Amino acid sequence: MPILIATILWTVSLSLSEAKETIIQYAHSGVFGTVDTTDILTINSVPIEWGDRRNNSFLSNIENETLRMIIKSFKHTTANRHTYQRTRKCRLEEFKILKVSDRIQYDGREYLSLDSFENTWTAAVPQALALKQQWDQGAEKHELNLRNGCMELIKAFTRNEHPVSKASFAIIVIIAIVAFLCLCVVIFYISKNGCGHPGGVLGSIIHYPRRGPAL
Repeated sequence: MPILIATILWTVSLSLSEAKETIIQYAHSGVFGTVDTTDILTINSVPIEWGDRRNNSFLSNIENETLRMIIKSFKHTTANRHTYQRTRKCRLEEFKILKVSDRIQYDGREYLSLDSFENTWTAAVPQALALKQQWDQGAEKHELNLRNGCMELIKAFTRNEHPVSKASFAIIVIIAIVAFLCLCVVIFYISKNGCGHPGGVLGSIIHYPRRGPAL
């Protein structure tokens, strides 16, 4: 019995100590000059289907004007197959957003990325400097839009799947089991130690006054 209780208590402590961190990632990729694109939305690395992406800033794609600026910055043309990818990531703990990121890759290499702490864009190559200067003016607003879009996603996902409620219910059940087992142990020791004493443990604790000699 004590070993079982210790095991359950250890399980509860692990459940409570685990960081409830959630990572939402959206990746949009394609090839210049084609209409074939790939969109992948994952929550904790698990792909999920999402319907309407138009009203969520976190799920917006790269605009055509941005694509033209990127390929023009390298003096390339759409005659050759050049790939691009935009990846947005949001890291949360419970419902608190810890960090958001937004980065663009060109031909598999880093091109431009958002520094959410400084609210500025970082150009990974000289060709990205012009786009960086243009986007720095609205970096703070863009970072805020990403946070709002991320919060909308996690709230909708929680509302549909109820992961937090399930976790809370599991912890409540485990605590209830532990409390019941502890009560059983207490009753067992009371009954064991109470044997041989009139009135059991209660009788051993309460000392009744002695009666004087009868008159």
